[in-house]
Amino acid sequence: MSHPLVRPVIAFMNPELTCSLSRFLTSCGVIDMFSHVCERYFTPDDEIGVIDRMSEGILKTLVDLGPRVLKEPRNYSYRAEIMWIGTIAHNNTVGVGRVQDWATHEIGNELSALYDTPHGATLSIIMGSWMRYVYKNKPERFARYAQEVFGVKWEPENTIEAAYQGILRTEDFFKHMGMPVSFHDFKIPTDGTEEMLNRIAFSQEDHCIGGIMRLNREDCQKIYQMAF
Repeated sequence: MSHPLVRPVIAFMNPELTCSLSRFLTSCGVIDMFSHVCERYFTPDDEIGVIDRMSEGILKTLVDLGPRVLKEPRNYSYRAEIMWIGTIAHNNTVGVGRVQDWATHEIGNELSALYDTPHGATLSIIMGSWMRYVYKNKPERFARYAQEVFGVKWEPENTIEAAYQGILRTEDFFKHMGMPVSFHDFKIPTDGTEEMLNRIAFSQEDHCIGGIMRLNREDCQKIYQMAF
């Protein structure tokens, strides 16, 4: 449920309260923040300069800080910066003025519903496969992501290659955070695909989900299978 009435008027956030989180739950939080920004960054819309730069800066900071906070879980500066990123990643600051995607969440959430998989893990399991399935629909956006977030060299003649390298670097980051990138990594059964597909809230007249590429039931089935 999302409604203004359930949002606090003001919140005082204390990063010290996050220091007791386990490595795994810390990683889950970082990956969720990363995914929330990506859901808004991978858009069919044209570039929006400041919003794109803000998104890239957040993602790059998470790639840098994520492994550091796992090594120093009681480092106040790391926890404080990650807590602030959590706020920005979830309050739609970087989603202003654009069509948002949310297919990774829609597909991944069903792993939580059926197998009680922690949210951050469902996202790390699905995101790489989702990227592989859709990236050729807007390769320049994925190549820019690879360049700005992971430092992949991007020239017009190597757009597809750069975009794909960004996907590989994303999964490497997830693995470095100790997170699964497949069903197999988290020992999730692969026989529940039909039930998960039945639960996805396909919407609008085309009965699809997603923004950068509209995905129907067959598309989502293929993404699940890629993630096995």
